Amino acid sequence: MMSKENLFQNVADILEGKLDGQHVEVRGWLHHIRSSGGILFLQLRDGTAVIQCTLKKDKVDPPIFEKLATTTIESTIVVSGEVKRDARAPGGYEIQADKIEVLYPAEEGYPIAKKYHGPDFLWTTDTSGFETRRCRQQSAYEAACLRRLGDG
Repeated sequence: MMSKENLFQNVADILEGKLDGQHVEVRGWLHHIRSSGGILFLQLRDGTAVIQCTLKKDKVDPPIFEKLATTTIESTIVVSGEVKRDARAPGGYEIQADKIEVLYPAEEGYPIAKKYHGPDFLWTTDTSGFETRRCRQQSAYEAACLRRLGDG
């Protein structure tokens, strides 16, 4: 029996043209989203690559479409649809979705998600959890050990 794990496709395989014209199901994180009238353009990242997914408003109920349009970046999603070659799409292929499911919505206000942040912001804002006391202590210990090894 095939496990559910094997039913999902890798984005890299799609972008290599192996699945053109086939119905696929991919899962990953919402990398970017924009709307153009009655079409949502989503970029999905699965760890192998990023692919554009499109969803037409008439494919789903209006309330579902509106809710998807406000999905936060980095939310975990599953996209089902047909793979089509499209020169306008990044990577040359897109998934024309007939179903998008949000498995886990990302927290609103994730600090790096929506706009460009320069080096000053990134150096002064803790975005990695590094500022915890234990991490600082461990880092100081490692630095002291490395200094001692260098003195030897």
